Order: sequence, then structure tokens, then C-alpha cells
Amino acid sequence: WDTSYETTDSEGAEALTAADLVFGGIVAVIAAVFSIAMYVYSGLTLMTIAKKLNQEKSWFAWVPILNVILLFKMGDQNPWLLLLVLIPGIGAFVVWILSIIALMNICEKRGYDKLLGLFALVPLANIILLGMLAWGKKE
Repeated sequence: WDTSYETTDSEGAEALTAADLVFGGIVAVIAAVFSIAMYVYSGLTLMTIAKKLNQEKSWFAWVPILNVILLFKMGDQNPWLLLLVLIPGIGAFVVWILSIIALMNICEKRGYDKLLGLFALVPLANIILLGMLAWGKKE
């Protein structure tokens, strides 16, 4: 029995490669559009929350890293704690936990239950939480 298969048809491989490239391009475009939309949404919500909490530099919401500093300031956290992200292994996790604590404090300042900030742990719920904190009626 001969179980070795030789393929000499290079057209099939080229067609598969072209289809893969087209599919990858479509996925990349969709991911880019979604990323830009989420960046704009988070910038708008953080800036609106900052204005409602009378923060001087609400434009920080649009600048990477500065938006985390703004979040920490609104949540009564020391902005210098952001430097903890430089600790290998656990730094990003620690800053993530501090961000959730800051969101809990922001919830309380906006008149909501502090525990509502824990929705930041739930995928997609954090998007709703930011919108509620920005455009919700409580205060």
C-alpha cells in the first residue's frame, strides 16, 4: 500500500492562501472598526463622568495612560499607583484591581451603590456601567 500523497497542484494552495488573506483582511477591518468605536465610546463616557465630577482635565479621557490617571483621580486613588504596572508579573493585575476600586468609588460619588462597580469584572457589562455612570440620572 502506498500511503504517500504528492500534490503537484499549486493552484489549489494559492487559492487557499488567497482566501485566507481575504478572510484575514475582513477580520482585521472588523476588529479595527470595533476598536475605534470602543475607544470613542470610552473616551466620551470618561470625559462626561469627569465633567459631572468637576474634574479640571476631562480631556485626559482621550489620551492613553492619562485616561487611567483620570480614572484614578475620579476614584480617589493616587495616580502614582499607575507605576505599579511596571512590576513584572503582577503589576498589570494590581492596576486592574485598583481601577475596579476606583470605579466603585465613582459609582458611589454618582449616587449608585458602590458594589455596582464590580460589573467591571463582567465582560460587556463594563460598557453598560460606563454609559450608566456618564448619562444616568442619579447623583
